[in-house]
Amino acid sequence: MEWKVWLLIENKLRGLLVSLLVLFISFLIFVSYGEFFSLLSLLILVFSLSNFFFPIKYKIDNDKITVEKPFWRREISIREIKRIEKIKAGIFISPYKKSGILDSFRGIVVITKERDTLYEFIEKARNFHNT
Repeated sequence: MEWKVWLLIENKLRGLLVSLLVLFISFLIFVSYGEFFSLLSLLILVFSLSNFFFPIKYKIDNDKITVEKPFWRREISIREIKRIEKIKAGIFISPYKKSGILDSFRGIVVITKERDTLYEFIEKARNFHNT
């Protein structure tokens, strides 16, 4: 399975509002502190919202799950997966059995509209590797 999620394009109204808000904040900083800090704030805001502004590519096969963002790539082997949870946006995959404070740094959120299908696919792949 392979697909791309680009939240900015999928949610056009929200994308427009977030973009205008980022530009407005950057403009306020330009008026108050000058062009250097305005550009710096623009870069910080855009990169902190990179999951929204840039596309995310997912690739899942029987051996691994790959998540690619413009400046970040992460792979996790199906054998490493200890916990799968269904969440509102898709599924959360973790290499740890117990939930913890650092879950957002350790695990992977897979954004998909086919949450149940993907959950079943990963469970079957995990069961295949565990036998």
